[in-house]
Amino acid sequence: MESHENKEKDSILDSLCTWKEEKNCVECDIPENLLCRWDKKRVLKFYGIYMLFTVPAWYGLILIRYWGGKGALVLTYLAFSVVYFIFIEMLVLCSHCPYYNRKGKLLYCQSSKHGMPKIWKYKPGPLNNIEKAVTIIGMIFFLGFPTIAISIGLGVLWSSGILEIWQVAIILVLDILTVIFGFNFIFRLKKSVCSQCINFSCPLNKVSKEIVDAYLRKNPVMKEAWEEAGYQLS
Repeated sequence: MESHENKEKDSILDSLCTWKEEKNCVECDIPENLLCRWDKKRVLKFYGIYMLFTVPAWYGLILIRYWGGKGALVLTYLAFSVVYFIFIEMLVLCSHCPYYNRKGKLLYCQSSKHGMPKIWKYKPGPLNNIEKAVTIIGMIFFLGFPTIAISIGLGVLWSSGILEIWQVAIILVLDILTVIFGFNFIFRLKKSVCSQCINFSCPLNKVSKEIVDAYLRKNPVMKEAWEEAGYQLS
């Protein structure tokens, strides 16, 4: 009985054209406008812009802890990163993505989520309003918390006379780099990823309705789920 239920749950996996043989793409012009085929080079490129932001952010928070004893800041960001990215975002955002449709326990993705465990069941329909709100709040916290936390921590430690001037300089540089690469992350994300991403209902997605409709028509599983949610193809 349990085996039958598991088969039913997995029946729609690998059903989307994203995971079918590439020969099916020969007469399709959608790949010119979408990141609809997994590509290792794109994953590495995403990791590059991701690391540019996260390395100075984490290093700054760690130095606040190491030099000033303010461990609550880095622990808060660590707890958020684990809970949000592994559990919450995978549920509200990633589980709706065609890349989540691939069979297997690990996620094949075009972002830094690549290789993470797939805990939740694939959902072919679009995100609802609550899921969109959680996604936006999570992104704001992810990008905004390090800069605010480092700035506050640095101000407290400097006013307390705990840090030497060279320590202040290092943390300040890390804080500035976090801001710069945070904006760079947003810019590159919007320009190179969100404009071609196949997780169409993500609140950051910028793919045109024409392209969305073309992809849905090629994938009945998604098309049916989207229409049930109230979406209308043109």
